Amino acid sequence: MRFYNWAAARNRINNIPWDISLCDCKEDSLYRVIKESMLPIVPRQPIKFLDIDQCRLLIRHCGSRTLRLMTKLMLQTGLRNEECRTFPTKYLFDPSPSRFSHRIAIDLRPSDMRLKGNRPRRIYASGQLLKDLFDFISFGEGAGRAKLYRIAQGEASPYVFLNRHGAPWSEKGLCNAYRKLWCPSEPLRPDLGFKVTPHMLRHTFATLELYAESQHRNLGYALAWVRDRLGHASISTTTIYVHCLDMLGERHLNRYQQEIDALLAAGDTE
Repeated sequence: MRFYNWAAARNRINNIPWDISLCDCKEDSLYRVIKESMLPIVPRQPIKFLDIDQCRLLIRHCGSRTLRLMTKLMLQTGLRNEECRTFPTKYLFDPSPSRFSHRIAIDLRPSDMRLKGNRPRRIYASGQLLKDLFDFISFGEGAGRAKLYRIAQGEASPYVFLNRHGAPWSEKGLCNAYRKLWCPSEPLRPDLGFKVTPHMLRHTFATLELYAESQHRNLGYALAWVRDRLGHASISTTTIYVHCLDMLGERHLNRYQQEIDALLAAGDTE
């Protein structure tokens, strides 16, 4: 309030965005009452997520197997940028073929990776994706980058994903890897006609997961389930995705979920 008063006194703003009036209370004392009717309204920005065609194009144009698998992992589990970048190799194993189509629980612990608020939580990934990640760190590009890390650091990398120099990804580095796909430096032409960020992949997961769970249980249970998968401190944060369900509609969501599940279930090869 003092800031607004300071700005008004110096003609930086035309008026103060509240009313001050006097009211007569029961004790016959006069008090100043601030009315918020004139406070500026900040519109809520709609949640931005990818549709199935955008997901398909994104995966197709990922320039490396590393980025493609990071994309699939975030789309399937809702990991944050920093969580994906520090996803530990100790969580991976070679599942049996009978488990490829099953969702397998993975308990994330702050002692193993970077988690917001150091809050442990459980996520679920398909057996096929875990198989692809296990093969990735054992052979080809992933193993090659891990070798560069071992030469430089003198020890094995604790992380699944490393950049082309064999170093851990930075937050800016991962964001830039996506940015190059839709806004590359001139004279290169963009591969994608839409913006992509790691958090948009998280939004995409949250929308589909909320829809899937709401089909089997009530919406309250579905919100609590998605809250726990995303690691939100409060369920009120998770409720923003209810608007996404209303915006898309059940028919579109059902097709959307089936197609993206099939897209992510496809095995990843070099």
